[in-house]
Amino acid sequence: MTEFVFVLIESNEDGNSVIGVYRDYDTAFKEKCAIIRDYYEIPVDEVADKDLDDEIHPMSAYYEIVKRKLL
Repeated sequence: MTEFVFVLIESNEDGNSVIGVYRDYDTAFKEKCAIIRDYYEIPVDEVADKDLDDEIHPMSAYYEIVKRKLL
């Protein structure tokens, strides 16, 4: 059986960092949104989760979730 994990990566002017590794995409996405909201002080009622990437794009910060196969 092939298993996968979802890796949350932060990229900014300082380089790339792995924020966390998650068993499912939904958990990784929730953590991504929580980190962005906390760090950039973006209230839930102002910006939808699906629009957070666009909101922080001008600040040259990027959060990506990549799927990786466990070996």
